[in-house]
Amino acid sequence: MTGLLKKYYPSLLVSIIIIWLSLSESGTVTAGKLLSFPNSDKVAHLGTYLFFTFIILINSSDWKITGTINYFMILIPIILGMLMEALQFLLTETRQAEFYDLLANITGVAVAVIFIRLFRGIFKPSKVD
Repeated sequence: MTGLLKKYYPSLLVSIIIIWLSLSESGTVTAGKLLSFPNSDKVAHLGTYLFFTFIILINSSDWKITGTINYFMILIPIILGMLMEALQFLLTETRQAEFYDLLANITGVAVAVIFIRLFRGIFKPSKVD
């Protein structure tokens, strides 16, 4: 168990930050002027879950883009996104669960997988004959 904690502490840290951001009172964290357009929170959801998925997948390959990536790990951000939306509905008064937030989360996961597949193609080691 401690081996898993040591290996995946960056992914765990990101997930703890996501949980805190998802369940804290709205207004605790302000987006600033950069994300002050309609539905900007969806962009924030997409970016957050893209980053989280990228970290967890690269973390699963021991931080090597050409290493063996455990794609089963994409279930973690998807389940976390679903759980956070459910908990926002059940536990918070200033946040609400939204289908489009969940859709943005899942889109972020998908974009991260696409980026990793593209990066792996670019950085694939050439075979020496």
